[in-house]
Amino acid sequence: MASPELPTASDEHFAERLLTSLERAVALLAVLLLMATIGLVLTNLGSPYAFHYWAAMLPLFGVAALWEEVRRRPSGAGLGPAVLRLVAHWTGPLAGLWIVFRFLHTSQVDGQAAGLLALLVLALACFFCGIYGGPMWLVVAFFLGAGIVFALELEAYLWMLLVLGGLLVGGLVFWRMRART
Repeated sequence: MASPELPTASDEHFAERLLTSLERAVALLAVLLLMATIGLVLTNLGSPYAFHYWAAMLPLFGVAALWEEVRRRPSGAGLGPAVLRLVAHWTGPLAGLWIVFRFLHTSQVDGQAAGLLALLVLALACFFCGIYGGPMWLVVAFFLGAGIVFALELEAYLWMLLVLGGLLVGGLVFWRMRART
């Protein structure tokens, strides 16, 4: 009777790298969803800073995408084309966001519709970033899109997105602290 093979050190190293990568992706997802929820709330409340918040958030998403791109690239690979592609990619949604807020300022849509449209612009930008970039962006796009549907269908429970995001971050921190002890 053959004894089962024990995991090798390389298997354990792979599992640890996978877990760390998964934790990083979940943390990034939680932060990005929290930022999107704050933007949605600001827009719904008619804050004069809503556009500036959304406009500042897009470059932050772009920096996160660049960070993921740098992590995935082999060492020594040139970053120039990737940086130009990401700058172009995240500039397009910024123009779309400006149009959404022009609709709001000309009273073509109300604050709630403008917030959902801004979230849709962000979800589409994340989706296309996931198509040619890291697959984590597809997950971010899915959750942002689900948030839009959730907001459309269950407007009264929109605050739950914030609570779920907080629970996700809290669970990740708790899990990480427990794993270190």
